[in-house]
Amino acid sequence: MTRKFLLGILLLAPLGFYPLLHSEPADDIPKPPSQQDPLTPEQRLAVACLAILPGQSFPGAIPWEPMRNLAERETPSLDHLPEQDLVALLKRSLAEKDPVAFLERTLALTPNQRLAVSCFAILPAQSFPSTIPWEPMRNLGQQKMLAVAEKSLFAFLKHALAQKDPGAFLERTLAEKDPVAFLECALARAEKDVHNYRCIFNKQERVNGKMRQKESIRIHFRKEPFSVHMEWLKGQDKAFRSLYVKGENDDLITVRPSSLIGFTLLKKVDATDVKATSRFGIDRFGMHFGARDTLEHMQAAQKERMLHVRYAGKQRVEELGGRWCYTFVRSPYDSPEGLPGENLNELTTYIDAATMLQTGSILKDTKGNLIATYFFRDIVVNPTFAEKQFDKDSL
Repeated sequence: MTRKFLLGILLLAPLGFYPLLHSEPADDIPKPPSQQDPLTPEQRLAVACLAILPGQSFPGAIPWEPMRNLAERETPSLDHLPEQDLVALLKRSLAEKDPVAFLERTLALTPNQRLAVSCFAILPAQSFPSTIPWEPMRNLGQQKMLAVAEKSLFAFLKHALAQKDPGAFLERTLAEKDPVAFLECALARAEKDVHNYRCIFNKQERVNGKMRQKESIRIHFRKEPFSVHMEWLKGQDKAFRSLYVKGENDDLITVRPSSLIGFTLLKKVDATDVKATSRFGIDRFGMHFGARDTLEHMQAAQKERMLHVRYAGKQRVEELGGRWCYTFVRSPYDSPEGLPGENLNELTTYIDAATMLQTGSILKDTKGNLIATYFFRDIVVNPTFAEKQFDKDSL
């Protein structure tokens, strides 16, 4: 019995200290300093950057909505910047009427906005929290962050603007990194800026297995309504002049057979004798069509991962009057393209450096034999045509 009594006292003894454990702290014990907001505005902005990144698995206790609101309030002008995609930025800048001015506007950011972009530069799209670089985040504004920022797109943009010709530098960079994206930009600019043109069109084609003679044709082209006036200077076959205006004459071609004959004939676009003179009909003529055809076939091959294309540099092309052109070579072809039986295996494309028009193409088969050459030279963009240029009387 005595043992049980002593054991009970031993177990209950600690309760005697309970009041001491729960007493109010002594007045002489210093309280921790009150901190209304332990983060600087820059640090809050850095955390806000995390809130607008997709794919992060944050704990539910983090004030997500306030951080998102802060990010949207602090960085509204950054929404248009593709800071993580150089190709997208190049495409955006080259789509502008003045790419250099666009870059200068892009660089005109506040220090806080630059800081936000720096955050994007160091944050990979990985799951929270193990792979987020917390140390650089804590060192925002210090030398490490500045070094990261120098490696970001802003360093590239500054480098571009420091070039003698920033626009050409951007075009060349995009051509090297993504030829298809470059051709998309070129086509977009040409379709926006070039509506009509006058030029000399030189071509030679293999049609129905036979190589035709070289032809030189004076062209007057109108985009709306689609109109083509041709006059043969060399290599005339079945026509001296021809005229096609979409929607007129039941979409027939008006043909003047010879300069010695005054009357004209009406021909269907797909008539046998008409198709025997060219790989493509007059209703599919022009630099815009050629560029779209080139791009669409490349995009289709790229989607199937069968595209082989390289940028061959900026070249002065003799057949185009010595004009500078961005040159692309697509070869080999993993699947058949071109017309039946042609075995197209190499396409060289020339994009005029000044107008971004596709002004030249050379097609070859699997044996290296020529299929066709097309060159548009002496181009006058958006000329003023005579009132009856696309009228029957012009023939």
